[in-house]
Amino acid sequence: MSLMEFLESLFCTKCHSKILNLEADNHELTEEKQILTRNYQNLMMEKLQLILNCGKETLELNTKIRELETIIKQLEQLDLESFNWTHIESYPLIDYDVSNISAFREVMFIRADARYNLFSKEDWTRILSEVYPLVKEALTRWSVDISDCDNWSTVMSAFVSIAFKKSGYGMQGAFAIAHTVNEEPSRHAYNLFVDDKFNVWLYEPQTNKIVGSLENGVGIYNTGYVLFLN
Repeated sequence: MSLMEFLESLFCTKCHSKILNLEADNHELTEEKQILTRNYQNLMMEKLQLILNCGKETLELNTKIRELETIIKQLEQLDLESFNWTHIESYPLIDYDVSNISAFREVMFIRADARYNLFSKEDWTRILSEVYPLVKEALTRWSVDISDCDNWSTVMSAFVSIAFKKSGYGMQGAFAIAHTVNEEPSRHAYNLFVDDKFNVWLYEPQTNKIVGSLENGVGIYNTGYVLFLN
């Protein structure tokens, strides 16, 4: 073999080795690409499923809101003049955009109006104690089919709204309907209100009791939905 032939064979051997290395690298990159593609597809499927689930939850919540609004409208159309409405005094108050309260970032939150009146916890206790007997009287007269927890919270919200209106207030108090995050049959409905220090308190309309704060709500008061419909 001549020197030239030897050099050519040596050069071709190095080229062949380099080609093999490049092919191996290309194969490895192709496998990584396929893995990344599959991961991307899986992530897109998860994203799509989350969107579908979110859409389902939103649809269910909107259905619940429409049902509650219908009940409130029916209540407002009743002959409520027979009730001995107690005039709510002109308690000290401040107006506030309830959506700015940080605690609501942890729950699904719907509001009907832009701003609401906030009263002290003590004044809220007096206001609700004045409205509670009317709610109890109304629900006692109705059949058991419409006097479970969600009806108590809805009627309480409606009667509080009517009481503020009849007492000459120009803005509703920050009183809402709340639902627990629990699944049936342990799901529960109740109310909550916001005081003038921006604390959010859970209120049980069936007993006229403040049962704790929104942040510390547990069990049947582990809040997932807050609806300011008044």
